[in-house]
Amino acid sequence: MASSCLTSGCKWEDTSVPSSTKETGTVKQYNRPGQGVHNRLWTVAIDLGVVKIGPWGGEGGREWDIPAAMPRPHRLEAITVCSSLAVVDAISFAYRDEQGRRHHVGPWGGKGGDPYVIRLEPSELLTEVSGTFAYVGTQPTDAVTSLTFVTSLRKHGPFGDVDGTPFSVPVLDGGSIVGLFGRDWAYIDAIGVYITFGPSEYVTEVAWSVGPFKLKNVERCITSIKLVTNVGTYGPFGHAVDSTHHSLPVLGNGSVVGMFARAGDYLDAIGFYVLPC
Repeated sequence: MASSCLTSGCKWEDTSVPSSTKETGTVKQYNRPGQGVHNRLWTVAIDLGVVKIGPWGGEGGREWDIPAAMPRPHRLEAITVCSSLAVVDAISFAYRDEQGRRHHVGPWGGKGGDPYVIRLEPSELLTEVSGTFAYVGTQPTDAVTSLTFVTSLRKHGPFGDVDGTPFSVPVLDGGSIVGLFGRDWAYIDAIGVYITFGPSEYVTEVAWSVGPFKLKNVERCITSIKLVTNVGTYGPFGHAVDSTHHSLPVLGNGSVVGMFARAGDYLDAIGFYVLPC
């Protein structure tokens, strides 16, 4: 299905800090568009330098994310991925917040697969996540069938079966992937990423399209979105079928620093906070 609008083998390593030393903060929660597969609109949200993009994969299962009580991620430290021959079964990760405190998130997914732990060195950054998703036959919707993680030093994977619809999230100069979110059931159904820009990178333009989501009989919603920075372009995310196109370029040295929106099941309207030069 596509849209136009936007078992017991896996052992988990607990990389969290002791409960007596944990401190909490807040992570802003965003309304997510309706669940399509190939051409839906993915969530794109900016919160003080952290950009949330995705997810890619199937439409089933339950949403998983960094809990709202935890601070937003600043640097990724470790990922544990469990995979079998045909699918990515489960995933968890650990990150540092801006105060240097360590937090463990997950695991999500099922109980199957063989575990693989990726530990990032202090200066190592996760710069790309790629993979595939497909119908696996044991659940009604697609699942993530493979994942590959590329850091500034090495490549891990692919984990799972690379057959399926491919996706890739590369991060440009100086930025990194600092967290994950998505959907799960018996497997990882879908996965998205949290991205931080490099120290000198900022958003200079947002382009988006508005049109119908015919599969759900929605006359008007945001069907695609693209972020342009002073370094490069992210997207477009979504699929602009029978849509009108809009853009907000920021002149001079100004930048887009935030977003607001109106949404129900889908993203109906979007606006932006702009810092003038």
